[in-house]
Amino acid sequence: MGNTSTSDPEIITANSSVSIGGQQFNLRETVINLIECGLTSISIEIDRFRALKVLNLHGNRLRSIPAEIGKLSALESLNLPYNRLTSIPAEIGQLNKLRFLNLLGNQLTSIFVEIGKLSELEVLDLGKNLLTSIPAEIGQLGGLGKLYLKYNQLTSIPKEIGQLSVLKILSAPNNRLTSIPVEIWKLSALEYLDLSYNQLASLSVEIGQYNSWREMKLNDNLLTSIPTEIGQLITLKELDLRNNQFSSPPPEDREECAKFIRKRYLHLQQISWSKKDHHLYPLQVKEAIFTLLMIGSVKNGIPRHPEARIYKLPKEILHIIFGFIYEKQ
Repeated sequence: MGNTSTSDPEIITANSSVSIGGQQFNLRETVINLIECGLTSISIEIDRFRALKVLNLHGNRLRSIPAEIGKLSALESLNLPYNRLTSIPAEIGQLNKLRFLNLLGNQLTSIFVEIGKLSELEVLDLGKNLLTSIPAEIGQLGGLGKLYLKYNQLTSIPKEIGQLSVLKILSAPNNRLTSIPVEIWKLSALEYLDLSYNQLASLSVEIGQYNSWREMKLNDNLLTSIPTEIGQLITLKELDLRNNQFSSPPPEDREECAKFIRKRYLHLQQISWSKKDHHLYPLQVKEAIFTLLMIGSVKNGIPRHPEARIYKLPKEILHIIFGFIYEKQ
């Protein structure tokens, strides 16, 4: 008979344990939570937890993660927000069962290209880092449903994002985006899009290609116009276009958008505009917008107006719908 040893990580007894962050954990653990424990490092023995499914290291002082983490073959959730990480080991790409990866609030300047190997990943949070770009390999995450990129320094988003066929949420506010790939408008499953607080100057006509949209936030950009194709988004419930640089549209655009309002207004439950511009709106336009929003609500505390007539919606209402500042001549 061969010799056996309880120190062999492949042979785990009920008493086998390892100290992580000053705490003892049995090697059969499936969940390890070390939240706000002041950790500055993780033992390389982390790789002995072969049954581990959830590793939560939220709010510590970690500057790096050992490459051995790539050996946690059962890991499904890796939670590393609000540490001091400046890089992530490429070995994380070996975690072929990982479904949730949270790197929010670190000091990452780049993302490893091996991220494209995480074929089971469903949620990826890269918000509040120092990222200037996202690798094209992100397009290989076929199961990704939620992608969070807020508060980085991104100037672009790779066109490969158009390959994320099940993506439902894309949140990238507070970056430096000057344009977005047309492939985003072709994401047939996308329901929520937040591109607010960027530097977008225009939108593609492809914006109306699919009707899965529920909420779209494009406020605080540099937009001067909105494609009339937006009128094809009949499932859209909330549209925010506040604080852009809209000017009065040409007559043909006004007429086209007026048709959209007459035919599609019932699906718009909430529209936001700049509170500072309220005094510019003539009374009849205000009454019309209140009627339009009878089925929903308006931000900034403006009440509904129950007496306005739907069939008297003036054409000028589109100035408000699409964020235009309208002053009656």
